[in-house]
Amino acid sequence: MVQNKSFKKNLNFKYYEHSVLPLVFCLALFLVTLNIGGTIPMNMALTAQISVVGTLTMSIFFGIIAFGINHRRLTFFRTFYSPGTVPLVGMLLVPIEILAYCFKPISVFCRLFSNMMSGHAILKVIVGALAAMPLTNCGGFYASLTVSFFTSMIVPLFVLEFMVGIIQAYVFVVIICLFIKDTMGHYNRH
Repeated sequence: MVQNKSFKKNLNFKYYEHSVLPLVFCLALFLVTLNIGGTIPMNMALTAQISVVGTLTMSIFFGIIAFGINHRRLTFFRTFYSPGTVPLVGMLLVPIEILAYCFKPISVFCRLFSNMMSGHAILKVIVGALAAMPLTNCGGFYASLTVSFFTSMIVPLFVLEFMVGIIQAYVFVVIICLFIKDTMGHYNRH
């Protein structure tokens, strides 16, 4: 079975990578499909809607926590305490680690939602400006020049939004892999 090197590097554990790989692969395909849906003219990407991205992110977040607690039992809570730390410093670091752990899905959520929504908004403004232009009052040459100018702007923006959709799916999946590594990667250390 051929596996991506960055996937192996980010997860960094042997036993669970076979059970996590199908999940991560399906998540990547699902996100690419949702993101690319926004490049269809007069359509909005589902990941540009706050409820869709929030539901997806929180279900993955709680699923990874449940996976970690199920497989690691009480040693799951060692994720927040580094070995070799002085207990007094550990009492200060554990709440900070828990807070950082809980803010990871929020940062992933904000990144995906804002990038997909901004691309959709830019396209809507450009296409709206083209539709609002009064092309009937100007001559045929100026009308064709205006249409060709806006068309030459819209096509690269559609291509850019297409590429941003693929890149954002990749970034989302890599951050989820890092989150899984934080949850399960300490399992071999403790």
